[in-house]
Amino acid sequence: MKRSFIFVLLITSMLVLVFPVLLRAEKPVEESSIIASLQDKKKQDKKNDKKKDKGDQKPDQPEVKEVPKSRKQERPTVVPKPDVKVKPVKVNRPKIKKR
Repeated sequence: MKRSFIFVLLITSMLVLVFPVLLRAEKPVEESSIIASLQDKKKQDKKNDKKKDKGDQKPDQPEVKEVPKSRKQERPTVVPKPDVKVKPVKVNRPKIKKR
């Protein structure tokens, strides 16, 4: 039996995607990199909390200082109907003889 193109494509793509993960599995993960990433996340959380606190301190100040005024719109002009008389179309029906 011949292998289908889709089957071969799926197998090769799986190998290509899994190969880099297998290479990284051989290297041990450094603890310092994990700790550093956790500390960075904590710093970002603290910065976000400070920004939220500053936003809560000024609820009286409105975001929009001036409300734009609406403009009065003009009434659209009326287009007069043309005085064109339509002639009826004459339909020529074939005469069918009955036997």
